[in-house]
Amino acid sequence: MKKNPELWSLIEKGMTYSQARYYLERQKDGKLNNVRFKPLTKKELIEAGVTYVSEDGEHIFCGEKELKHIKTGKYKAVTLNNKHYYIHRIVYVWLIGDQPADKVVDHKDANKYNNILFCFF
Repeated sequence: MKKNPELWSLIEKGMTYSQARYYLERQKDGKLNNVRFKPLTKKELIEAGVTYVSEDGEHIFCGEKELKHIKTGKYKAVTLNNKHYYIHRIVYVWLIGDQPADKVVDHKDANKYNNILFCFF
């Protein structure tokens, strides 16, 4: 079996085998550049009205109003200005900082509803 160095590099960083294959397939198809994977910035969140994000993502406020979580298939999300934002990405950007364009925020423990533990690839 011929090893794929990119695949094994992602696995060594903490991705599961299936996550790494999915990521590389999306990258090869050019789908990582679509709007869904557009890097999120704290400025974008502030402009959308976000004023507070808890460490686990369970509480996200716009002014005095707490946003309700919605399920968008795989992940929990909230709606801001008629656009869905994944909660794990909001938590990362709010607590850590802007997401670099060449990186993807993912769940290190593979639990898509656990927004405390995330991994950055």
